[in-house]
Amino acid sequence: MLNFSKHAKILPLNPPEYTRRVLSRFKVSPQQQIMINASGPTTLPAGWQVSHVDVLGGFVKIGQPATKRNISTLLEFAKDPTDRSALQSMLADDA
Repeated sequence: MLNFSKHAKILPLNPPEYTRRVLSRFKVSPQQQIMINASGPTTLPAGWQVSHVDVLGGFVKIGQPATKRNISTLLEFAKDPTDRSALQSMLADDA
């Protein structure tokens, strides 16, 4: 029997080609397992190992344009100088 006293979330389901495009762009394996740590509430699968393809396929909306905050977060973690330059350019274009 379903217990409706708990909240249910309906998660997005991205088209497989969107997920493949992101994985290809960042050169990561779909099967690679990651651990997401969160200090506050999140809709992401925090606290256990999950594959990139699972996170990108069903926990985030890939089709949405990146916000300035999203780009700033990516810039925080980007190590490749070419990627950093591209991200900085995106932030400058929004100014």
